[in-house]
Formats: sequence, C-alpha cells, structure tokens
Amino acid sequence: MTTLGKYELHEQLGKGGFGTVYRATDTTLGRDVALKVLHPQLMVDDTFVERFKKEAQVLSVLEHPNIVTIYELNDIDGRLFIAMRYLPGGSLQMKIQEGPLACKNILTIMHQLCTGLQTAHDDGLIHRDIKPANILFDNKGKVVISDFGLARAVQISGASSSLGIVGTPAYRAPELWRGKPPASPATDVYSLGCVLFEMITRKILFDGNTPDEIITQHLVDGPQFPENWPEGTPSGLIQVLKKALEKDPAKRQTDAGQLLDEIKCAYQSIHAVEEKKYESISDKKTAPIIKGIDHREKIIRNFSGNEMSVEIAPGVTMDFVCVPAGEFIMGSDPNVDPFASKNEQPQHRVYLDEYWIGKYPVTNQQFQIFLSKSGYQPAKTWNYPQGEEKHPAIYINWKDAKTFCNWISVQTKLKISLPTEAQWEKAARGTDGRIYPWGNEKPNKNLANYDGNVRHTTEAGSFLEGASPYGALDMAGNVWEWVSDWYAEDYYSKSTDRNPTGPNSGDYKLLRGGSWDNNDSSARSASRDRDIPAGRYYYIGFRCAFSA
Repeated sequence: MTTLGKYELHEQLGKGGFGTVYRATDTTLGRDVALKVLHPQLMVDDTFVERFKKEAQVLSVLEHPNIVTIYELNDIDGRLFIAMRYLPGGSLQMKIQEGPLACKNILTIMHQLCTGLQTAHDDGLIHRDIKPANILFDNKGKVVISDFGLARAVQISGASSSLGIVGTPAYRAPELWRGKPPASPATDVYSLGCVLFEMITRKILFDGNTPDEIITQHLVDGPQFPENWPEGTPSGLIQVLKKALEKDPAKRQTDAGQLLDEIKCAYQSIHAVEEKKYESISDKKTAPIIKGIDHREKIIRNFSGNEMSVEIAPGVTMDFVCVPAGEFIMGSDPNVDPFASKNEQPQHRVYLDEYWIGKYPVTNQQFQIFLSKSGYQPAKTWNYPQGEEKHPAIYINWKDAKTFCNWISVQTKLKISLPTEAQWEKAARGTDGRIYPWGNEKPNKNLANYDGNVRHTTEAGSFLEGASPYGALDMAGNVWEWVSDWYAEDYYSKSTDRNPTGPNSGDYKLLRGGSWDNNDSSARSASRDRDIPAGRYYYIGFRCAFSA
C-alpha cells in the first residue's frame, strides 16, 4: 500500500496495538502528516468504528499546543485512518533510550505533558494510555500528546477481545485492570507517575516477562523503588511518586495539574539558589520579594502585614489577603442556621495550610489584559460595557477562569489557581463558625450586593462593611465564584479533614458566594451551588488564590 486516498505513504514511523503510523504527504495541500491506519480486525466491529469516530470528533476540537492536532478521520476501501500533525522530533521512548535526561529537561517535559493533559481533564476527557511512545516532540522539542480516545473506544466497544489487553500493561492503572472505580483524571496521574519514574531512572517501573506478571505487580506488589536514585533527584520527588502510584485512585493527586504543582515544588527544593525563599510569607512584613518571585523582576508592588499587591501589567495589580494556617468550621448546622442545606452537612472541622486569596473577584480590566496578552480565545466572544472596568468579570466558564489563573502564574511565578472550596469558605467566614462574612446578621444594602438591590454587578470591593475576617471583599453577593473542586452533594460525609480538594471527578464544578440576583440564603458563606464547567452566565465570575 503506497497510497490511501489523497495521501502518499512513505516510511513507517511506528506500530502498536491499535495500528500502524506512516509519514505521509497530503497531495492536496502538499504537507506531511502522520497517518495512523487502524488494524483491520478493528474494522469488523461496527460498534468500535462508531465509538471511535465520536471520540475523534470530540478530540478534534480540543485545541492545545501540547495535544496532537487531528486533520481528518476517514474510511477508504475499508481502512479507517486518522491524519494528524506530523511530529519529526521522535518520541519520549526514544529520548529515554538515547541517554539520561537532565533534571531541567525532565521538569520541562512534565510541565508540558501535564499542562496539555490538564486541558483534557478540564473538559472531562481521560487518555487511559499515557506512555513514552505516545509522548511525541515537534521540531522545536515541544511535547505533544497523541492517541487520545483509542483505548476508550476499544474498551467500550468490546473490541479488546480481538486485540488482547487495551493499553500498555507497564503504565496501566490498577482500576483499569479491576474494572472499577471508573477511569478518572487520577487514572492518567498513575500512568504519568510510571513515565516520570522511567525518565529519572531509564528503567520501566512495572516490567515482566508476561502480562500476568505485570498485572500482579500493579495490583499486589506495588512499585518497587531503588535504594539509590540518580544524582540530582530531589528527595521530595519520591513522595510525589509514591502518591501518584497509589493503588487507590482516591489517594493520588486528583489530576495532572495537581501532580505538576507537587513535582515543581519537589524540584524547587534543589534550586534554592535560583529563587528567593522565605519560611513564611506572613513573617516577612517588609519583604520586597516573596517565595517563587524572580529577583530580576519586581512583581510585588506592595507588601504589608497580611495584604499584598501583585502587578500583572504596568499599573494594573491584583490584591491578595493572607489566610493563616489552622482549623475552621466548614458547612452548616441546621440547629443554628435556618437555611442550612443538606449538601452543606455535616458541619465539620477542616485544617488548611496557609494560603493567599484574591481580595476581590477578578475584574473586567484584569480579564481583558489576560485576553489581549495571552491570545486566549473563549468559546464565546467576551466583552464588557464601557465604564465597568472594575466590575467583576462575568460570562466566564470554569475553563476560562482556570486558564486565567495559569497565565497569571506564568507572569508572577506564583502557584496561582482557583481556590479550593475549603479555602474559599475559610476566607469568607473565618474560624468562629459565623454564617456570613461579617457575622450572623442578615445582609442589608450596606453589606452586600444581593437580592436585586442594585440589579447589576457593582464595582469590586464596594461593600467595605461586608468584609470577611481576613479583609476579603464581595464574598457574599455580586457574583457567584468558581472554585477548583468538582461537586458532590454528599462530599462532606467523606471529605478528608486536612486540605481537602473535593471529589476526583464529577459532572459539575462548584460555585460559591451567591450573586446580585440571589437572596440572603445564597449569600451565606456555607452556601454551595454548581454548574457544568462550560456554563457562562451573567452572574458567574471568580477569584484567584495561591499557597505560601
């Protein structure tokens, strides 16, 4: 076979469990592509073909520089194939075989790999077959992830009976062997842990002569780490790997983004000379630079006590307040709060490490700067009325909010993200169990923008009397705010009591704080609402946070 439709086939680039990949030329456009031709035995399964086409359609709109671009899915003369971007830089598997990878290169690869994968996780997509052979490089050495959707399409259709094991045994998470619980972002975290170990040691973590031997290692033995790690391996990274490779997905990092944060923290421990570090931000009352800030660029413009301003563009800052480490009372007691809802119970104590949270919701001006400088384009055209530069940004979906936080992280070199649900609630109500940010008094027009008393958003921070115990404003009313957690109605009954991050997966993301259009019940600090991650409405915004 030298041609397939308009494609002229050249050399074989690789062959795996699902098909054979060729370098090919699109004779219509005159460009090289990678053409993956699926195995003929898959074509006899109509369920697989239909399922795979649906998976490919979903992935074709998943745009990210670290995820392979799909040009075409087609079936010609009984051959199902995908035309993808051609990546001449080879695979991670090849790079590992060529020789040891420096710590800096490992961190760069993991950063790009996790960033791309997190985009998919945010959209509810799980790869299920992350391995070095599916991690490719373009001509500039940038990581690009391939083979999304194939494992899922085969698994759902039942075509695995003709192909044997779905997914590469050495990198396959225990839940995929057991068939429960369902695959989640933590499933990919497990595979990422296997890949990271292999980059560090140049050895396959789960290896054996037969699939049965490898399955036993995953399900029974667990990972066997070496006594002596390669020079330069940070000690904290071993703990990150142990967590990522837990048999129980609930004990792993929740997704690729959290794994990346922990990996970066581990590697930062061996780069103390390169960064200014302090034991605690709040202990440095007059420090001009804080942990993670490069000394060559004065990002911090104001730092006093528990408040700080971070410059994101000339003359434009984001203000943060510090929330000290310690316990607080989370949720509602129906004996005290007449509006207590079932999803806010049981009331329980939670410990949180020190963190910083936005003093105000992100404003229109701040979000517009992000759009203009980052080039990010929301799925729906975004703008705001003249004169509302300092109003909270609205019509923001969860992905938009998270992407903004990621961009600010790059600009400031701080680990900025959406706050967790627990971080948001503690910042709103403090530690004494009060119902509203200002206390137990019901809201009024001097305390919050709620119940249509203004009939629109107001400038962020307008209700100074409604400040929380830490000085955060607009924690009640104005706009509902996205937080990082997935929503589960009964989560409080099984939540950890230390730095909880919510369920591993779900259909909805959490919202906190109520809006200008809601009554005093929604303005309570414990009130929980949710929406689909893609939801954009006139009453939803967000604020940022970061850990010390």
